[in-house]
Amino acid sequence: MTLPRIAACFTIPAALLLSACGGGSSSPFVNNATQGTAQVRFVQADPKFGPLDIYFFQSAGSQTTTPAFSSLAFGEASDYQPQTAVPNTLVARTAGSASSGPGVTACNLPPLTNANYSIVIADQNGAPNCMVFQDQNYSTTLQYRMHYAASLYAANSTFASVSYGVGTTPAAFTVQGTSGLGGFVGTANPITQSGSTGNVALASGTVFGVGPTAAIGATATDLTSLNAASIFAPGSLTEPDTAGTLPFSTYAGVSLYAIDCTSTIAGTPTPIVCRSGLALIGVFDTK
Repeated sequence: MTLPRIAACFTIPAALLLSACGGGSSSPFVNNATQGTAQVRFVQADPKFGPLDIYFFQSAGSQTTTPAFSSLAFGEASDYQPQTAVPNTLVARTAGSASSGPGVTACNLPPLTNANYSIVIADQNGAPNCMVFQDQNYSTTLQYRMHYAASLYAANSTFASVSYGVGTTPAAFTVQGTSGLGGFVGTANPITQSGSTGNVALASGTVFGVGPTAAIGATATDLTSLNAASIFAPGSLTEPDTAGTLPFSTYAGVSLYAIDCTSTIAGTPTPIVCRSGLALIGVFDTK
């Protein structure tokens, strides 16, 4: 299964990277508007930065002074949160810095409606920007979603697209789909669908693999991989499924993110396993 993109075009105002100009709301979702049907999660996938505070507010409103998620570590994915079905803005700041201080990045987002979304902060030509993935709903157990967000890795044309799948060993996983790089906000295709149909894990011993592009059903050798026992709980870097059995607890499924990586992040060792610049992280999904 090849993951498609949804075409649209949005721009990022540089002024949002500067200090807020007063009148900010204390709510993480400003103006106390009724939260709409979209469910949004945030993923920190830019290895140039350590933990980030994520601010999320209506683009037509004032900047909020309370993060929607605090101290989002590299390789961490938050849980889904309900958001208003209007254009929103994401501002990421170094964790613990003032809410009125300069941001690391700012992304103007389209209205996100009637679905689950992953907003991934990733490197675009040396600067952080946002990729937006629309996460399809699960229809059965053992399904998972794949997101290819490693823009630095994908700069090598050999890896502009990758295959992914499951097996019991990373050296021989069965390809279940292929994926191109997700789209960035401000480009012609900023929303990429991360499908789940056809992506089915094993009940035990699952190893998720990402490899060079190959035909569905083929046996492939991984560029990077992830054991089921290493999947994170949402909003943390804890690994609750020590036995590696799926489905786990009451979670609906698993989201996988192939991301750029380095051995240390902001000078600090990271628990994310990095293989030649590519890492695969997984997080349990509540939706």
